[in-house]
Amino acid sequence: MEPQGVRLMCAQRCSVAEAKKRLTRLIRELDAQGTVVITRRGEPVAVLLAYRRWAEAEQAEALRRLDEVRRRFAGGISAEQAWAEARRELEERHAGGRGD
Repeated sequence: MEPQGVRLMCAQRCSVAEAKKRLTRLIRELDAQGTVVITRRGEPVAVLLAYRRWAEAEQAEALRRLDEVRRRFAGGISAEQAWAEARRELEERHAGGRGD
């Protein structure tokens, strides 16, 4: 199900079966269309995205994270604080991966 209130504008939609049959053509069309929403029984399950758009989204996310870190440590941070923060984040990720 699409997130409430979100609909990809001008995105081509096709079923999984149709995408399997037309993958080469869909990839060629990505330059013009940018996005293809893959559906199963009419519900979105995946997105085929032009590499350029994916790279732009990745760069934007990296810049957002960098800005967040800059704001968080605007007053400066010691090596000990950096170590403690990194360790805490890794422990949180590890605990999340176990389903705790």
